[in-house]
Amino acid sequence: MTPLDIGIAAAMTLCGVAFHVLKELVTARKTEHSIGLKDYLLKYPYQMGLMVIGAIVLFVSLHEMGELSMLTAFMAGYMANSAGDILGDRAKLASKGPR
Repeated sequence: MTPLDIGIAAAMTLCGVAFHVLKELVTARKTEHSIGLKDYLLKYPYQMGLMVIGAIVLFVSLHEMGELSMLTAFMAGYMANSAGDILGDRAKLASKGPR
């Protein structure tokens, strides 16, 4: 891959992340009508951190395996956000302690 291809793939990863974040924002607005993008991102800081780390790890892994393409880069961003949501929810449950 050329540096231009890698840059475009990185942009596709960001698009995958943005797509999933906006999808989640639309879902959140069904119950919290006034929530904006900034409020949503600040409400879930751990999920956002996990998502960024996950997207970077997936992107680099795909590149190292020779599997980085525009589609796999987009899906890496999308899946990283999903994984961040799942892991963040589990961390919240664990922090509440046993029932």
